[in-house]
Amino acid sequence: MPDSLSVLWAPAAGLKLIVAGVRDLANEAAARHDLASGSAAALAQALAGSLLLVAAEDVPAEQARVNLVVDCKGPLRGLLVDADGSGGVRGMVRVGDLDLPQDGLAELLDGKGSDEIGMLSILRRQAGGDEADLHRALVPFAGGDLGRALTGFLQSDRANAGHVVLEGVSGVLVIPDGDDGAAAAGRLADELRGGGLRRSVQAVSNAHALAQHIGEAHQLGPLQVRSELQPRFSCRCSRERLVRALRALGASELLDMADKDGGAEACCDFCTETYVVSKEELVALARAAEAV
Repeated sequence: MPDSLSVLWAPAAGLKLIVAGVRDLANEAAARHDLASGSAAALAQALAGSLLLVAAEDVPAEQARVNLVVDCKGPLRGLLVDADGSGGVRGMVRVGDLDLPQDGLAELLDGKGSDEIGMLSILRRQAGGDEADLHRALVPFAGGDLGRALTGFLQSDRANAGHVVLEGVSGVLVIPDGDDGAAAAGRLADELRGGGLRRSVQAVSNAHALAQHIGEAHQLGPLQVRSELQPRFSCRCSRERLVRALRALGASELLDMADKDGGAEACCDFCTETYVVSKEELVALARAAEAV
């Protein structure tokens, strides 16, 4: 079964669960960027984490958007992931040739013996806000556990925000359903971090079954599916965007580029798509700019 992003309610436990499985998505992202195992694992966790955050946003799905930036002190140096409420997500890492250490992913994100602290930056749309009403939060990033860092962000940003647990290409966001569920949410998150999520991931063959296995393994009672969608790699780059950016340069710069470079070329950092604008098109853009 393909990847999935599911929002479920466990009424007997007083919990809401958001569960993401992104194996296919992570494989596609790794292939696009030709990533080694460690770099690919870090990007996979960030892809899952960003989808969990965007599914938790208190805005209509068509407006939801989360931009996640990690500036870390480990060899990976950082990553950037962008997700929207339709399940479209894209991402990149700063260093792509890192193998996965035996000690785990934390070594790549945090480094060994580093006293420096990185930064986690999250941009999201405010509830009730319009297209331009975006809110950026900055929180310290240390220890190499992206799930705990996202939990810290959520709990500093809103009441009863829940806990993020990430494992491989899967992730779970546990949210209390009202004040009475706060203790239960904390207990379940601790169990998942303590190996519960790893065991559930190993026990199922697809992302769709992960939530049900978690519910059964941790005795949450029947789960009710609120929504479900299939995540996909989606980039907002286009040739039209490149042309608009070039048009903003002005006539003299466009003519100089046409003369010296014989055209323009740009490669998207997210999807690696390359766009080419010919010398003739640059000259036409310059003439149009002069005519304004």
